[in-house]
This record gives sequence, structure tokens and C-alpha cells, in this order.
Amino acid sequence: MANQNVLDALKVVTEALTVPVTTTVQAEVLTKHTVSEGEYFVMLEADHGWFSLGDVIKLTRKDGTEAPKFTDAKGLTAYVHLPRLRRATPDEVAEAFPTTKAFAKGTVVKVIGNGGGGTTHFYDIGALGTVERESESNTVIVASDVRSQYIAKTDLEVLTDAKLIDGKLYEKVDEKAAIGDYICYDEIDRSYLTAGKLYEVINLDAGDAIIEDDDDEWFDTWTACDFDVYKPVKNEAPPADDAFIEVNGLRYDKVEGAVRVGDYITASHDFDDITVGKKYGVYALDFDGDGLIRDDDDCERYVDADRIQAIYRRALDEREESFVKFGREVDEFKVGDIVEARGIKSVISTLKATYSHNTGMCFSGAHTGFISANADGHEHWELIKSASLVEPIESRLK
Repeated sequence: MANQNVLDALKVVTEALTVPVTTTVQAEVLTKHTVSEGEYFVMLEADHGWFSLGDVIKLTRKDGTEAPKFTDAKGLTAYVHLPRLRRATPDEVAEAFPTTKAFAKGTVVKVIGNGGGGTTHFYDIGALGTVERESESNTVIVASDVRSQYIAKTDLEVLTDAKLIDGKLYEKVDEKAAIGDYICYDEIDRSYLTAGKLYEVINLDAGDAIIEDDDDEWFDTWTACDFDVYKPVKNEAPPADDAFIEVNGLRYDKVEGAVRVGDYITASHDFDDITVGKKYGVYALDFDGDGLIRDDDDCERYVDADRIQAIYRRALDEREESFVKFGREVDEFKVGDIVEARGIKSVISTLKATYSHNTGMCFSGAHTGFISANADGHEHWELIKSASLVEPIESRLK
């Protein structure tokens, strides 16, 4: 019995020793001397401002008081007494401010609004820029080739896997690099290459990209092919629903088929000084039937059929159609053309002629008519506006 009593006593002592000891941890008392701008906190009780119990907020301005300025993830601001707060955990910050990392320096953004969180700016909607630095929790400083300015995050769209190069947008793609693309190494152990730097592809060798390295030497990437490829983003145009357009007061109807001289076209996406949706007049065709236009720099260039969004053609009468089908402007005649007027066909012998009703004589140097000869060789004067084109001289010489 005595041994049993000893064992029971030992058991009681052992259990007492193994019971966890509960210690009381004194909560941190926040004061103006222990907090810093940019730190995150959690509301412990409702406040007189915009914030509610449990909200995660960021200290955005210290003013030497115990109630500095805070901002939440929506961009709302208020002054909060520090004793009503505790420090936020990293997980709480990540959940409440998911865009904290999204707006890192160098991130490409597109402007989608103005006035978010009470912050206005002078950028156009759709303008592109890069994040220069994050400022208050609801704003970032966006830099472009024009200006740098504070913009609310709610007025911005983050473009992931994108780079802004000389004002043009490039996106990361899972494709082989082509001339004009850019490549970027995440990691590289070459002294003449820099990780994170963009290098333009200036040539190809057996399909491998060639770039100019940091020493201004050509570098064949076949020996270092682990890189990301960035290609220019094609700004696809919305479908063209207009049944017709007006140019200089004349109506041009939307048509299908091959492009003709005198048509107007719109491009399906931006490329080489061609603006998506803009109307360009076609004034010549190449041997493949591609239209020759003047681009935004007033330079001649041909537009492939697969890059045309819509074709617009002037509503023509039968006479006007006789010119256009041969690639001529309406009323464009040449010496040697076969023409028809009042049901009689003839060949033009002299252009820029006029007719005197008083003398019955023809005079050169005017622009109202031409002289032509019919099948029996008889010459006569004809008003340009009364004649149609039957066969151009170019076709007759083939």
C-alpha cells in the first residue's frame, strides 16, 4: 500500500510538471515613435472615418500626432488613433493589397480611367506607361515619354509579361525570335550581356537570333539560347460595321473582293506607320493586286490583302465604272485610248482640246475635250464628260 501511495504521489507531480504554462504577452502599444510610413495595420475597432473593424490599412503620412493619415486598398483615406490598431501580418497585407507587387517599378500599365480615389491626371485613356515607383497605397507614379504623374491604381490596368520600348508595346511570347523582336535573359553569366536587359534582334543565322551585346559586338545566341522573346503587340481593330463612308462629300460603299484604284481601305491592325481604322486612298496596284497608298509619314507603301480590314468603293455609274475597272481615275484619258461617245467608238489622237462653235475649229491647250478618229479616219472633237473608256492604250500595246 505504501508503494502505491508513493506512485500516486509521483504521478501527481509529473502531471503538474507537464501542464503547459500559459504566459500573458503584452500587446504592442503603438505610438507615433514606433510606426513608420508605408507600414500596414489592422483596425481593432470601428473608427469615425471610412474604415471598419478588421480593415487592413497603410500608414501614408505621419504628421507628428497619435492619429496620422491612413489609406485602404480602395484609396479611401482617414486619420486613425494608433491605439485602435495592431500591426498586420504579411498574409493579411497580401490579401488586402493584392496589387502591392503588381505595381513594381518598371511594370507596364495602361490608363483606363481618371479620378479614381480622388486623384486626377492628364494622361489620355488608353495611354501606356511604366511604373516609376509606388507612392501612397492607392497611387503610383507613372512615367511615359511625355510626363511622369501620380495616377490611382484603380485607373490603371497592369499589362503582365509586357515591355514598353520606344513607346511601343511588346509582349512575351512562346515563339522563335524574328528580326525586330527583342530578347531578355533572366540569368546570364556572360560579362558582355546583362540579365534583365532588352536586346533587339538585328539578324538571324540558321534561325538563331543575333543581337548587339554590351560591347557593341554581334552575338550569336545559339550558345546562350535560354531567353524570353518579346514581339510587338498588334493592335487589332474592332470589326468595321459601317456600310459606307464619306470622303470629300462623296459616298463610298463597303464592298467585298479585290481592291481597286480609287478605293479607300482601313487596316486591320497597326503596322509601320499605318493606323488601325484610318482610311487610306488606293491610287495604284502592284502585279499582285496589292494597293499602293500613302502612310502616316506620306510615304508610298503597298498593303497586303490580309492586312485590310475593309474596302470602300465609290458608288459609280456605268460611265465612271468604265474607267475604274482599268485602274484609271474617272475622266482620265490617254492618247491611243479607244473611247465611246453617243454610240460611236473612236481612238483619241489629241488631248486637251476645245471646240469653237463660232469657227468650227479645234484648239489645243484646253481641258474640256479631246480629238479622236473613228473607224473611217474622220476626226472629231468630243467633250470629256460625254465619253467612256472602252480599252486603254496599255491593253492595246500588250
